[in-house]
Amino acid sequence: KNELREFIKLLKEEKICQKVSVSVYTEDEVRRFSQIMIPEIIQVPLSPINQTFNTKNFINFVKKHSIEIHARSLFFQGLLFLESLPDDLNHLKLPWEKYVALANKYDISKIELLLAWANSLEWIDNWVLGIFSARDLQEIIQSAEKAKNNHIPDAFITLEQESCTLLGSKDWKVV
Repeated sequence: KNELREFIKLLKEEKICQKVSVSVYTEDEVRRFSQIMIPEIIQVPLSPINQTFNTKNFINFVKKHSIEIHARSLFFQGLLFLESLPDDLNHLKLPWEKYVALANKYDISKIELLLAWANSLEWIDNWVLGIFSARDLQEIIQSAEKAKNNHIPDAFITLEQESCTLLGSKDWKVV
């Protein structure tokens, strides 16, 4: 622990890095790293289906320590845009169906719904979005403009993962 702290201090003094960041999958990883030092940035997975970090305890911890939060996996590896789920991901069926039903109910695209939801999370400082093409980026930009004006129903904000045991795409058999 001390060696790591000293190494990071040296990196900062030499202006090799500006901030200490950690990318995590669970709150336990945050807790364990925080025993060594409090990170200045934490990158977390966050989507309507995986709201593991969207808790009062985590948000209070972040605010207490003035930690910058970067969220990734908003699109859940593209899962939230599929017309149907692969069989290996049936454990995500209920929250996925609720998400699709909300997009249909409010007659907005899935991406607009996602971006509007993301905009509603004021405790997130930055979103890290993955794209495959310039067309993807263009669609995100166009949808982001529309999403700014969308009101998110409380039902979507409170949509929680249900029976979701494989939260990280690194654990999936198919993507």
